[in-house]
Amino acid sequence: MGTLFRRFFEDRGFEVRSSDKLRGFDTPSLARWADILLFTVPLKDTPSIIRETIPHTRAGQLLVDMASLKVGPMEAMLESECDVLGLHPMFGPPISTFAGQTVIVCEG
Repeated sequence: MGTLFRRFFEDRGFEVRSSDKLRGFDTPSLARWADILLFTVPLKDTPSIIRETIPHTRAGQLLVDMASLKVGPMEAMLESECDVLGLHPMFGPPISTFAGQTVIVCEG
């Protein structure tokens, strides 16, 4: 899902930086740089990765998780001073367009 959303935002002119297992993690510098942090990590790791990231965030940033279950990620994000949004796309990476797709939104 990370690759899908990266492509979506880059196609609209946004500068996107990422941190993952293949490229190595530089979460502190990425969190300080970003206005929006989009967490597209395995569900079992989502709350802990969010909590590891929070000390490097600031008020005014937007934290967004893409996990299928919302309680753990939402609780973790709400520990920050950031704005919080939980998203659950009802589609997978093989889509060809976002048009007509459904996304469940949980406001924090």
